[in-house]
Amino acid sequence: MDTEHLSLVVGYMDDPEGTNALRFSIALANRLNADLHLLHVIDLRDFPLDPDQVDWEEGSVEILHHTKSHVRSELIGFAGEWTYQAVRGDPVKALRDHATLHDAFMVIVGTHGDHPGAGLMRLFGGSVSRGLVRHLNRPILVVPLNTQDTTSGVRA
Repeated sequence: MDTEHLSLVVGYMDDPEGTNALRFSIALANRLNADLHLLHVIDLRDFPLDPDQVDWEEGSVEILHHTKSHVRSELIGFAGEWTYQAVRGDPVKALRDHATLHDAFMVIVGTHGDHPGAGLMRLFGGSVSRGLVRHLNRPILVVPLNTQDTTSGVRA
């Protein structure tokens, strides 16, 4: 790992927990002079609710475009380099592979949260953070919702 320039991999979902983790990651990357490599793993939340809808696939493209635009807007003013990628597949494997690709110092993810469907997502998809602990040989930072950003004293 290049000790002069760090890379952080961030697992991002377009929800309050994901936005909180992203904001915390930006603050941390600024303090560490690190690059950010954001990874969004596509799941059912990236598709319109009604699969019989005529423009269902186009709706997904629109949702994914909104997600990337939201990330881009959060990164305005970020001094470091950053990348964003949306992929399909197992989130744990995707984050592990992304961390390896970018020789990440650590992987950062948000919590599941308490929104409707969070329990269902855990039931069917499992806990990404627990999977990372079992399958990743790098530090993992799980950012709880509304965590105070201790890197700068400002709420993330």
